[in-house]
Amino acid sequence: MARRGRARGRAFPLAVMPFLLAGAAPAAAAAPTPAQLAGALRAFGAGAVAAGDVRAIACTPDAQAPAEHDCHWEQRTANGWTGYSTWLALAGNGWTVIDDPLPDPVGRNRMLEEERQRAQDRRAPD
Repeated sequence: MARRGRARGRAFPLAVMPFLLAGAAPAAAAAPTPAQLAGALRAFGAGAVAAGDVRAIACTPDAQAPAEHDCHWEQRTANGWTGYSTWLALAGNGWTVIDDPLPDPVGRNRMLEEERQRAQDRRAPD
């Protein structure tokens, strides 16, 4: 998906920034839950995807459009777990798929491997 350039506009004076940041909403989730991702995929038309059919979700917000996220996950298919990636947008009503989900080979997906390791670490007994 082609990324759009930063819009040119009038810059806020630095003195105003603390007031704007003080009124900012709390940070949103960095990635959708399995249920949220499955719902977004169903709404996009990707078929009957259940929350148990997705795992190892990792997303990175776009620097110029923070509501848009480059997301990677594994999805259960007839051939086992397959890596996928797409762009998702986080809006007031939840997560929305904004680009076609494409197969993403797990071997080259560093974010997915890191998320899988974090999940494994959380399950490991102390």
